[in-house]
Amino acid sequence: MNIFSFVYLAVFLLAGFCIARRALPQAGLSVSIPLGCGFGVSLLAFVPACFAVVLGFRLPALLLAAAVVAALAVWLARHGTPFTRVPDPDAAALWACVLPLAVVTLYLLHTHVLHLVDGSYHTGQSCYGDMAMHLGFIKNIAVTGKLPPVYPLLGGEHRFGYPFLCETVSSVFLVLGADARTAYLLPMLAAFISVYGMMWQLARQVLGSAGKACLAFWLFFMGSGFGFVYYLAAPRRLPASLPGFTPPPPTTLPKTSSGSTPSWIC
Repeated sequence: MNIFSFVYLAVFLLAGFCIARRALPQAGLSVSIPLGCGFGVSLLAFVPACFAVVLGFRLPALLLAAAVVAALAVWLARHGTPFTRVPDPDAAALWACVLPLAVVTLYLLHTHVLHLVDGSYHTGQSCYGDMAMHLGFIKNIAVTGKLPPVYPLLGGEHRFGYPFLCETVSSVFLVLGADARTAYLLPMLAAFISVYGMMWQLARQVLGSAGKACLAFWLFFMGSGFGFVYYLAAPRRLPASLPGFTPPPPTTLPKTSSGSTPSWIC
């Protein structure tokens, strides 16, 4: 059930937050929360996989991983830096950037990604069209329980030559009973908070002020940098550049001795 997946993720995020507090005890929540989300997702990718190598990618391995991570969180909470309110002058500026973008991201994920219609998934987010491949990897790990996994497209005869830990973070939730859409999206929520928050912190450190960090944040995530400046000097360039895509040259596939054209799965 999906509720188990949310609880499972919460355990790892709590441990990640405790690690962030231990690593940077003088940092405020504007650092600890995004950094903790990053640590939590990393633990989710790594710890269950360690147990799954021995026990298979099955429920016992996932429960053992959760128990270890929960014990780590308890130990850090008891023996780490006591949680105290730390002055955080940049918090308002950071959350003013991160929270609106997180809301937009959540809305787009909810409305555009993996809707089951008439027995097939419809989606609006598929970089390079590889979502089907990733969903196949995620489902294959959960169903076969093999780790290291094998390529489902090659009949299960070849080991992965792909960084598969980015798939196991979703396979975990399939094993726990979540549907494919929830399993695919759930790790993204924490990952987005981590990326947005730590990007802002990076800009803050590099540029030296919260105002410049906010400007860099919005330009980076919403404006594609300063590329628009090229069109401010000569606005007439913009209409001419929009259709300026060069089509690829035609490709001729060799034919076999039988006259048929071979095909490959990439």
